[in-house]
Amino acid sequence: MAKLAQEARRYSADISLHSEDNAADAKSMLDIMFLSPPAEAELTLVAHGDDAKAVISGLEKCLSTVSGTGTGVSYNKHAHTQPL
Repeated sequence: MAKLAQEARRYSADISLHSEDNAADAKSMLDIMFLSPPAEAELTLVAHGDDAKAVISGLEKCLSTVSGTGTGVSYNKHAHTQPL
C-alpha cells in the first residue's frame, strides 16, 4: 500500500479509498493502513479534480498488483473531474 500512497501523491486531485464502513486518504499510507479492509473486501477508489481520470489510469496498475497478490480485495474506480 505504500506504493499506492506514493503514486497517489503525484496527482493534484483529491483521492480516497472507501470500504463499506470507512474511507481513507489514498495519499496517506497511514490512512490506508488504518482502513484495514477484511479479506474479500471491495474497495472503491474515488478521485475528484482536474486530473481525476489520470489518477484512475495511473493507480489502476498499483491496485491490480495488490488485488493480484491473494489479498481477496477487489476495487471499483470513480473519477470526477467536475466540482462537487
